[in-house]
Amino acid sequence: MVRQKAIADLQSLSLREARGSGDFACTACRERYSLAPFEQRTDQHGTIYDLWICLNCLAILNATHLRAIHKGADFLSWQSDSSEEFYAVDNAYLATVPDAIDACGFIDFLLSAYPEQSRSVFLDFGAGRGILSGAAAKRFEKVYAVELSLNVLRKVHAAMPERSRIVPSDNYLDIKDGFDAVASMHVLEHLPNMRDILDTLVERMNPGGSLFFQAPMLRRDYLVNVHYTFFTEVSARTLCRNLGLETVGIWFDHALDFLTCIAKKPS
Repeated sequence: MVRQKAIADLQSLSLREARGSGDFACTACRERYSLAPFEQRTDQHGTIYDLWICLNCLAILNATHLRAIHKGADFLSWQSDSSEEFYAVDNAYLATVPDAIDACGFIDFLLSAYPEQSRSVFLDFGAGRGILSGAAAKRFEKVYAVELSLNVLRKVHAAMPERSRIVPSDNYLDIKDGFDAVASMHVLEHLPNMRDILDTLVERMNPGGSLFFQAPMLRRDYLVNVHYTFFTEVSARTLCRNLGLETVGIWFDHALDFLTCIAKKPS
């Protein structure tokens, strides 16, 4: 009850009490003016981040870098450089790819939480090294592994047991198939234009299809210039509702402070 009252109090604030000036928007709900200062925090290197909260959906936003992007900063270069450095692989790693795929439990989790899931076309949006794509290829007929830079993904793809089912791509707009499942693991927080992309993906999603995402919640380890959104349960549910999806469930990894969400498109 205390939590519900606190949320209700925040959501009842008028636009006059909010301080958003329209110089950046909520990445989850697109609100520009119902934004208010949340707090300032430092990252692991002592850099100060200006964090704001959306009073409409309660997402916590990296105002420092959203403002920079609004002014023209090249966030795609930030993302590409960060991705290639984070996902770099060597021959020793490539030798472990089949074992890493076997150990990936996300697909079993999805099918357990949403047994009605159709298993034709799977989209791994922001595939990274592609381990989730490899796991999905065991249960889905066709998998699209989409990543901003394909340099690493192609190396890992060559070591995947089910690689004939997996199609690497750097442009999701070129894919002609409709999607039965869209997974985006630790990707949404990287997208200042999150809603534009999700709107397109959900439109391409088949009836009964699912959106499956995981994202970090707010803590110092996760304050970096390429993280723009920190989800709360309210913001995740609001996002799904705004996308026209029904929330299947929301789960929390308490050790790592990750939020996981599964939502489905009405049949």
